[in-house]
Parts: sequence; structure tokens; C-alpha cells
Amino acid sequence: MAEVVRHHHRVSRWLWKERQERFLTRIRLGISACGKALPGLLLSFADVIMIPSGMQAAYVMACANRGKPVRYALGGCAFAVILRAIWGLPLRLEMLLCVLAAALLGALLRGRSNIWLMASTAAALVPMVLTALSGAPGLLLLAAAGLMMSALSVPVFFRAMQALEGEGSVEGIEARAAVGYLLMMLLSGCSRMMVFGVNIGMLAAVLALIFVGMYLGMGAGCVAGVAAGTVLALQGLPASLAMVLGMGGFLAGLGQLSGMKRAPAIACGAACVALCGAGGCWGNGVGMACLAAPVLSLLIPFEKQETIRRFLQRFASGGVPAGDGYASAALLAWEKTVSEMAQAVPSPLQEEETRNGLWWQEHLCAQCPEKDACGCMTSDYVVHQVEQVWAARKAPESVWQDGLDGLRSLGCARLYHLRESISALREEAANEERQTLRAMYQREMLTVHLTALSAAARKHALLALGESWWDEGDARRLRKILSREAFPAQVKYVRRISGHVQAAFTLQTIASDGPQELCRLASHALEVPLSVISHQGDQLVMAQTPLYHLESGVAVRGKGGAGISGDTCWQGQMPGGVHITVVSDGMGHGKQAARESRQTTELIRLCLEAGYTRPQALTAVNGMMLLAGRGERFSTVDLLTVDLWSGYATLDKLGAAASWVWDRSGLSCVSGDTLPLGILETVCARSASIRLYPGSVVLLLSDGVEDAFSSQAELENAIRRALEEETCSQMAQTLLRLAGNGQAREDDQMAVFLRLKKSPAASVQGPQTGV
Repeated sequence: MAEVVRHHHRVSRWLWKERQERFLTRIRLGISACGKALPGLLLSFADVIMIPSGMQAAYVMACANRGKPVRYALGGCAFAVILRAIWGLPLRLEMLLCVLAAALLGALLRGRSNIWLMASTAAALVPMVLTALSGAPGLLLLAAAGLMMSALSVPVFFRAMQALEGEGSVEGIEARAAVGYLLMMLLSGCSRMMVFGVNIGMLAAVLALIFVGMYLGMGAGCVAGVAAGTVLALQGLPASLAMVLGMGGFLAGLGQLSGMKRAPAIACGAACVALCGAGGCWGNGVGMACLAAPVLSLLIPFEKQETIRRFLQRFASGGVPAGDGYASAALLAWEKTVSEMAQAVPSPLQEEETRNGLWWQEHLCAQCPEKDACGCMTSDYVVHQVEQVWAARKAPESVWQDGLDGLRSLGCARLYHLRESISALREEAANEERQTLRAMYQREMLTVHLTALSAAARKHALLALGESWWDEGDARRLRKILSREAFPAQVKYVRRISGHVQAAFTLQTIASDGPQELCRLASHALEVPLSVISHQGDQLVMAQTPLYHLESGVAVRGKGGAGISGDTCWQGQMPGGVHITVVSDGMGHGKQAARESRQTTELIRLCLEAGYTRPQALTAVNGMMLLAGRGERFSTVDLLTVDLWSGYATLDKLGAAASWVWDRSGLSCVSGDTLPLGILETVCARSASIRLYPGSVVLLLSDGVEDAFSSQAELENAIRRALEEETCSQMAQTLLRLAGNGQAREDDQMAVFLRLKKSPAASVQGPQTGV
């Protein structure tokens, strides 16, 4: 990993923002911890038809058996006891002993079958049954029912956790039913909680229906509403809530077909309010929940709505057309074959021969005229001495000559012949080793290309599965709005790749404002912000705008103020919202250096676009440069990749000057003492993982800027001075101006500033109408 040095210098005008960010970080961590403790809290109140809940013990058992941390769930169970004391409910202290026993048994029985899990949960809940013995006989029967229900719930909870792990689709009736059961039990736990006159269970149910109807359609909304209403009815609320919520979910799905962003919330809320009032089930906080849920759904930020959408999309069914399924299977078979080819590439390494007296006699004394009379290699002592000399064959020449001088004590009749033979053998071994290293490098290059091809084949196999039900619905909405607005464009495809929308169009007329207008219409239809990523002729491709974007500023100056610089910077965005910045400094300066650095950045870009990983791209480009320059031409590389959906970044450095990161913790130096590309056959890049937040700044420099300052402290002061500018372009120009005020400019200079910012709010405006 690259060395990261923290320098806690702060610009005074950013000090309050830094404290605010730290406070917000603590708040976010606290909210995250509360969210993880919520299942333990809610399941502690999940009594069904007067059967006491042991669901919290079943949940803790499943968590412990899955290897998940149980401290949050245990904290939720403990807080449930505190709430019971505040609300005047029975404390049920024996349940704390039950959940502790479940956590211990779950960890001990990790990997066992479901029978073991159910039996262990029943054993952990024995204190609940023993406590019921002191009460009425009916309580014992209810406690036994709770024990049985909780024990049977453990494998269901386990399956639900397994289905929810990762980001893939939740496939199969069993997995979806398990997740639904877990969610229903959580809803059961909050169904009788009231906050400011609002029933929390009803509030959660209506909120869930709004988003289910919005993102999964009418059928899913109706089914989810009936199920949620049934769960609430089992907790003592009116049975008519099943009909109320079922109709609310149906209308939420119907509202999303209108193309209006607020329609699902308004339709679901209006239906629930009207039906609750007509059915006489307004009390117990139900009516207030119906009024509050639509308002809350409209106040949820876009980032959180995106998270909810990605979660619900995992439950969307996707039919696979037969033709696309065949293409996907063919690509997967090709991927498997190419992967096996990469593993089957033979290695040029050979086992070293076993050396003994006969071996040495054959290789050193074969041409000696005194071989039969001398017989020096028949002595174990002589063989041992020769082995010691041979062990120094890779040592410096002076050490090797000292070893040859030691052969005089062997009593060889033709010592000069022995010295010549072992020196020739040394040269032969060195040539073989060089050939082996060359063959190993060629094998590595071939393996890299085959592995990259294999990964690309798997990626395209997943894409070849065809449009899902979700994609087809998006395409219908786009065609509908284009037809209504009479916009001259045709939809080629709409796909959600890794949960994010990508759409392609064919423009029937080419106008200057056509792409922007089409982008606005598509953003309105799909209710996500879109931006144009490719426009060639009449072909237009859009992708969902990531949560963040990078503001960049580049300043470059040739040696002595020349117009040609050997430093090159390329920036672009890869599919999936990954921003790439490559900075390369060619050997020397002038046209040749500019050509080499430009070729380096271009090759890295092409490899990344072809699906190569970062290490694979660097290895492949290094091999190409070696073949072209034979180790005589090289280029330094800074490769920065930033995930614009999360803010996580990776910086790979190969012989480049130190980079700098400004964030809320201060100014950091990221250095990597490595060789540039094109010198050695093995690439040893130094990588640093960086977490960027809105406002964080990354600075990439060429060594010409670094060498212009007499000390690192002077460079840091110049960077802090540049950071006071408003834009990244001004920062880069200021830093180069300060570098020009120092020593003589004896090399090309380049400064690249990149600042992470939140993307503008989704411009999902509707079609404009004339007055």
C-alpha cells in the first residue's frame, strides 16, 4: 500500500464545516446502530394472538449462527425491557436470559442443520416456559405455543438473512416468503406502538405500500397491503385494515403509471384515509398514520429513495426470453472455456536437476583430457566445494572470482579447464534463467489477457439475459411520453445495470437542443436524473446521474514555458458511475515525451473500457511499452478511480510524484516509491484506498511541480494557498504560478485538482406546455 502521511494543517474558513461533518458522522453512526438494534426491539413485542413473543431469541439465534454480530440485537432486546418498564407492561426479564442463551448456542452450533437450530432455540426459551408455570394453566399453554412458534421461525429467519445478503436478486418462492415473514414479524412488533397519536405499525405499513406500489406495481402493492392488514388485525386492530391497505397498495401502483412523482403517495394516502373514515377504523392512531405516511414519503431524500428502490428491485421478477437465454448460456460457456485456458497455460519453470559427483563430472570434466586419471569429482569433499562455488553464481563478479580461486585446493590436474568449464556453465545457466523469466513474463501477459476476456464474457452473459419486467415497464413509460410529446426519437433499449438506469435512443432529427430536451423528458418519465454519456450522430445514450460528481481543474506548462509538455492528463467516466483520471509524465520533455505519455494514458483508457481491472490494465500496458521500447522508454502513472455512487476512491502510483488529499481530517500526502511503467517486466504499483466526502480535494502532480519547491513545507504552504481559491481551475493555476516563482523550471509541470461534489438535485421536471 502507498504511504499516507497526515499533516493536520487546516484552512481556517473550513474549520466550522469540518466540525459539522464530524458531528454529522457521529449522528449517522448512531442512526446506523439504532437501525441494527431495531429488529431485536420490535421482535420483543411481536406477540401474535396473545402468544408471548420469543421471536427475538429466534432472531438472535439466526444472527449468531450466520456469524453476524449480535450485540446490536441484544441491545435492542435490553431496550425493550426499559420500554416495558416505562409503559407499565410486564418486564419479562427471563427473556434476557433466553436471548443470551440463544446467542451462545447459535455461535457454538454454527454450520449445523436446521434441526439443531430449532432444538437449540427451544432449549434457550425454556426459562420462558418455566416462568409461566407459576401462573394460570392458560399461560403455560401460551408459553409453549410461543416456544414452538419461535423454534420453527429460526430457519425462516436464517433463510431471510441469507437471501438479503449481497446485492443480487432475491429469487425463488422460499427466499421471498422468508423475507416477507421476517418483515411481517417486524411489523407485528410495532403495530401497537403510538408516538404523538400516530400508530407506528400503520405508519410503517402505509409507507411500505407507497414504495412497493411505486417500484413493483399494482399487483405487488395489493398483495403486500392485504398481508400487512392481516398482520395488524392479528394484533387487535380492525380486520377491515386488510381491505384498506390492499386498496391503498393497488392505487399506489396505479398512481405510478401516471408518470407523476407524487401520484403514488397521494393515491395511497387518499385511499387509506377515505376507507378508514368510511369503515370506522380511524381510532388507535390509524387515521393519523394514514395522513402522515404520504407526507413522510415525499420528504425522503433522493439518495434514500434510491436505496429503497434498489432494495425493492431485488424482488422484481425478470422473465428471460428464450433467445437471450441461449446467448447468455453460450457466453457463459465461452467464459468457462477461456477461464480454463488461463489456468491451463503451461509454466516454463522446470524442476532443478539433482547434482552429484557424476553430474558435475559430466558437465565439468567431459572434455578434460585428464578425466580418467584425475578423478577429482569422485570425492565428496570436492563436490561440496564445487557446490559452494556454484551457490555464488549470482553474486557480484568479485565474489565469484574469489570462489574460483578456492578451486585450487581441489587437486585438479587441469585446474584452468575446470575454471573455464564452471564459468561457461554459469553463463549458460544465466542465459536459461533470462529465457525462463522472459517466458514467465509472456505467460503472465497471456494469462492477464485471457482472464480479462473471461471476466468480460461473464459480464456480457449477464447483460444478455434480456430485459426484465422492470426494464420493459420503463421502456413503455418512455415510449408513452415520447408519443404524447411528439418527440422525434425512438427508444432502443432501457436497462437497469447494477440498479442504475441506462437508456439509448435513435434521434429522427438532429437539433442542437434535442439531446437536452430528450434527457429532461426521460428523467421525468423514469423519475431519476439522467445525463448524456454518449452522442454520436443520431445515436444517444443516457445513464442515471450518480450521487456525486467531480469538479476538475488542470494546469500544464512545458519546460521553460514551452508550448509542448511531456505531461498528459485524461479524465472520463466508465459505465457504472466510475470516474477515471490518468496522469502520465513521459521520459524527458518535448514531442517524444508528450507522445509517450499520451500513448500510455490512451492504452490504460482502452484497457479499462475493455473490462480490464486496474492491475490487469497496468500489467498489459507495461508489457506493450516493453515490447515497443525494450526498457529504454518509460512513463510515470497516477491512476485515480472514484466510485461516484459511494465516494470511495483508489489511487495507483507508478513512479509518480506524491499526491495530496484535502478532507475534513486535514492535508494528507500519498506517496509511492515505485518504478515507472516500461522498465521492469513486473508491475509493482502502490495503491491507496481513500474515502472521499463532499468537499474533499485530490491533487495529482508531476515531478516538475514538486521539484520547483525547495522543501516539502514550502510545497504544503503553496497547496494550502491554492485551496483557498473558489474553483479547481483557479487552484491549479495558482499552484503553477507559485511553482513558477520558485526555482528555474527545468521540467514540464502539471497540476490536477479534483473536488467531490454532490450532484445537483434531480431535474425530473414534467413536459413544458405553452400558454
